[in-house]
Amino acid sequence: ETYTERHGLDFAPHGKTSMAPQLFHQQLERGAWGITLAVPHQVRVARAFGVPRVFLANELVDAAALRWIAAELAADPDFVFVA
Repeated sequence: ETYTERHGLDFAPHGKTSMAPQLFHQQLERGAWGITLAVPHQVRVARAFGVPRVFLANELVDAAALRWIAAELAADPDFVFVA
């Protein structure tokens, strides 16, 4: 049992530093809820490598990025996006 499990918390490590999809997958396999990213193009990279849950740590105000996120959500009912 981990600290997060004991306290009912979800953990989304920040992926911006490494931008390493292999590391993202290791973190998810070890219990991370999702991956935290800073900007929409990082979300695109994560999605290209199959990351199913993303927390965006900034405002999403770019119209093209909003359309892309909406399309991703519509195309994949298992994709979870939080901003």
